[in-house]
Amino acid sequence: MIVGITAVNALSAYFRMQSFRQKEKTLHTITFENGEKVKDTIVPLERGKKHGSVISYIPSKKYLGADTVIPYSDVLDWVRRISHLDVKGTSITFKKVHGSDVIETHDFSNNKFEDLIKDISSSPSVKPISFKDTVEFKEEVQGFANEIKDAFIRLTVVLTYDSNETYYDSYCNFTNTTAGGSHVDAVEEAICRFFQKKAKDSLTEREKNSMDIIWSDIKDGLKLLINLSTNSNVQFVGNAKEKINSKTIVPYVKKIVSDNLEKIFENNQELLKSYIKIIKLNARARIEMNKVKSQVGKTNRSSFDDYVIKKYRPAVNTGKKYRELFLIEGDSAAGSASTGRDPYTQAILAFRGNPANAFTVKTEDLLNPRTGNAEWLQYVNILQTGWGKDFNIDKCYFDKIIIMTDADIDGLGIASGICAFHIKVMPEIVEAGKLYKSLPPLYRIAGDKEFVHSKEEFVELYQNKVMKVYKIQPLAYDDKFSNKEFHQFILDTVDYQEDLIKIAKHYGVNKFLIEQIAACFAVGTPTKCELMTSKELMKFISDQKHIKEIMNFIQKRFPEIVLEDDSYLRGIADGSYQSIAINTGLMSRLSDLFDIYRKYGIYLEVSEKKSENKVMTIGEFLDLTTKYVPKILQRYKGLGEMDAMDLWKTTMDPRDRVLIRLTMEDLEKEIDTFNKLHGGKSKDIARRKEMVGNFKVKATDLDN
Repeated sequence: MIVGITAVNALSAYFRMQSFRQKEKTLHTITFENGEKVKDTIVPLERGKKHGSVISYIPSKKYLGADTVIPYSDVLDWVRRISHLDVKGTSITFKKVHGSDVIETHDFSNNKFEDLIKDISSSPSVKPISFKDTVEFKEEVQGFANEIKDAFIRLTVVLTYDSNETYYDSYCNFTNTTAGGSHVDAVEEAICRFFQKKAKDSLTEREKNSMDIIWSDIKDGLKLLINLSTNSNVQFVGNAKEKINSKTIVPYVKKIVSDNLEKIFENNQELLKSYIKIIKLNARARIEMNKVKSQVGKTNRSSFDDYVIKKYRPAVNTGKKYRELFLIEGDSAAGSASTGRDPYTQAILAFRGNPANAFTVKTEDLLNPRTGNAEWLQYVNILQTGWGKDFNIDKCYFDKIIIMTDADIDGLGIASGICAFHIKVMPEIVEAGKLYKSLPPLYRIAGDKEFVHSKEEFVELYQNKVMKVYKIQPLAYDDKFSNKEFHQFILDTVDYQEDLIKIAKHYGVNKFLIEQIAACFAVGTPTKCELMTSKELMKFISDQKHIKEIMNFIQKRFPEIVLEDDSYLRGIADGSYQSIAINTGLMSRLSDLFDIYRKYGIYLEVSEKKSENKVMTIGEFLDLTTKYVPKILQRYKGLGEMDAMDLWKTTMDPRDRVLIRLTMEDLEKEIDTFNKLHGGKSKDIARRKEMVGNFKVKATDLDN
């Protein structure tokens, strides 16, 4: 999409360009095959008012390969982005056509350039600003010293700040200049001069002595959109047209940006202060980073400098109390955390993958300046405590060190690895009560309580609502069912419905028929029936006494179900035909349900306020209470899925977050987990095999 029309023609087996000219009332068509012109005609426009061009082409198999396909989604995305360029009098409609049939239609006529900022910044730190301006000038045409023509520049600029990732998107005459060029350089220079002056003017006398404002402070986290339209002689660099080199336009672009920034902020000082605040924070962060780099420089590990800058976002306050270091899993969460945090008190350090195991490497080797692990070297230098005989807890730069990882197996491995490092290298950090583990939310739900941090908490919300409305009495119980027992019943049956649905779907039968079959084998039958061989099971079923018991039990709920061929249940259940074989395969799938029936039976007497008591199965009762299950709006499978505002609100805000202070006892448990996951000893390998063999994944664990 970004190469010139000549290049497209050269790489096409078929290429046709049609030019409709309303004023001349003509249609000019040029056709090429394999780069050679085969047709060139000009004919009158017979009807309608048409003006514009149509280009059609088929990629060449010779040059691009037989399997070359232009992805539809890429074309649609390119057209959508181009539609934002906001050219006066232009509308764009995108149609996907097969033969004469229109399959899809997209109208992009109302798109504006400033709307593109949503693609690169969904939650900006400050209000985006935008402006559009046009200047006219006289340009001397190259090679014709005496020829002067009218030229114009139309420039649209949108900018904001969002996290610490800088992002530009620039265009020139409908071409996406991904490598920038003269127009981008000119905009940068004008923005730099403006904000540098305003930021310096806002510095206190104390700040002037300790802080300078440089371009990196202004650029860090800047999101910038630039769209340039001009009839001036634009020089694109290369066939890909990723960059322009046109010095003529530079002074005009600078003037447009400078004038408009002055206009925007002249009567909006509060907005200017919000931009200056971010720039000053960036400056403080850079100064703090330089302190860390000076420590790292002492290690003579030159390749480490860039790594520190990329992975660490410092806190910028000057006091030592109430500073927090969040140890983050990966780069995806680091962006949201950097944006959502309190930059004055909260620093961010991102770990990549599983950190080096401190229990398998000598500490001297782990922290060797030349050959050691970069992440742990980085961490020690950031803390400023030193290590070994040089360790000094009083020099610790942070009041709290908070492990914040995803609630999955990878997050568990990283968190456990961090704990292993502390118990081996820096137990004093733990003993001083500085090491914490955050508890990020698992679900966003509808209702008064917006975030839920665990499945147990989710079940408790459901449980509390059900117990306020209903009372139950298992018919198998002689004594009155207490609230404590009701509470335990809900916990025991939390996965019950999912199990029923999963098994019923597998066999293509009614879930309550599955429930009835399972119950008849668990209630009043051999306690180990799920372990019977096929032969033993068939013998059990073929026994006339057992058959009668089984069929009586099932036919209480499904009177039209009968046993055929000694092992098949067939008949009508709830209006549809059912067929299922009673065998050891079915029994193994039902085994998770047996304990429920042995403990509570299958039938419950259910009482509800102002309603008559009803007798129903466990499954029917859970169906009745489904309306009280909190509605899950989002399941957070990783911290990177949360935007900055949600991450701050749920995990980083000291007023609302849930933190667990880790003790040496807690760390020993974490180390046991770590060894199970990563240990190289025979017993660790054996434990991993056992974990893999015994661990059963529930549908609720995957989908909720």
